[in-house]
Amino acid sequence: MRNILIRNISERTSIRKNRNKILLDKHSFYVDSDPDMSGNPDKQPRSHRYHPGVYADYIIQIEFGLITLHAKIGNISETGICLILNGEDLNVTESVYGSVIEKKSEKRIEFEGDIVWASKETIDDKIRFVYGLKFREPLILTESLVLINLSLQDP
Repeated sequence: MRNILIRNISERTSIRKNRNKILLDKHSFYVDSDPDMSGNPDKQPRSHRYHPGVYADYIIQIEFGLITLHAKIGNISETGICLILNGEDLNVTESVYGSVIEKKSEKRIEFEGDIVWASKETIDDKIRFVYGLKFREPLILTESLVLINLSLQDP
């Protein structure tokens, strides 16, 4: 895997337009030349695991300054979440504060996390912006989220 250090914001912006994936650590921005292996310690290609349809009973609210952004869940675990947004709204250098809300029961799970990867993807024939967040503290998922995740596992 070849990483390129991005030195400043304008350079980051120009590279973001030309690349699909951005890997982040707490100190530097990196563009990964092999996006299928990014963030994967096993160095095995990962498939895209976006399941927004199965999480349709949930909404994500993200506190973004004075406004609240809405996102869909691509996937979720106790340690992180994949967020799907219509726009490139999140600043990859800032922490993300938000809530996972179950529509029927209005149960709310609040989270704080850091963006560890970002990608521009075509999902359902539309361009979406997808972000991988690592939670700062593990979440306790609702029973229904655990059941959804179990149903998505390979037999």
